[in-house]
Amino acid sequence: MNYHQRVAALRKELRKKNLDAFISSRLPHVRYLTGFTGSNSFLVITLDASLFLTDFRYDEQIRSEVTADEKIIGKGSLIEFAAKKNIFQRLKRIGVEKDYLSLTDYEAVEKYAGKKKLAAVQNIVEKLRAVKEAEEITLITKAVEISDSVFKKILGILKPGISELDVSAEISYLQKKIGAEGDAFETIVASGERGSLLTAGLRKKSLPTANLSRWISGVFITAITRI
Repeated sequence: MNYHQRVAALRKELRKKNLDAFISSRLPHVRYLTGFTGSNSFLVITLDASLFLTDFRYDEQIRSEVTADEKIIGKGSLIEFAAKKNIFQRLKRIGVEKDYLSLTDYEAVEKYAGKKKLAAVQNIVEKLRAVKEAEEITLITKAVEISDSVFKKILGILKPGISELDVSAEISYLQKKIGAEGDAFETIVASGERGSLLTAGLRKKSLPTANLSRWISGVFITAITRI
């Protein structure tokens, strides 16, 4: 993945919106822009630099995984730690993701950066992600192939007596075994009278027949989802 190219595209969007920085702690967006696969991060992208913050657990991991101009290991609140490093001080107008930044994090950024500096942005990263790179298209194709392969294998094990929970577990296992990084979301398996439920919870109860009324699963491969 060309993370430098992605960040460059983001900076073009920042200039269009008269912003000199963008901050995010939304993991799918941080991963898209830096490659980070962990669970705690704070990203600051300015017009001339990218700063990535995380905690001590990822010290070794980010050395080879993350693409950023500066990688910082923080303590406690990463936003507070960024403030102590004077990261917000020189910024004039900061784009914050209105759909994802929690109230707690917003208040922290407001406290250290100042309310006048903050500007709500929406879909700024989603717009970039909508245009797929060649490598992403290859991964989507792979995800489709995995999904199709799992579908065929599952049809071979369906029989009266197997439970929805067992079918779900088998789907998840096969997806990972064949090459998925993980499940894109919790697999939905529903049979009989529950087949019309869009978000049916899994049951241990055995299937009365080998027929499933509903089965929805997804494959996750380096930030690519296939339903």
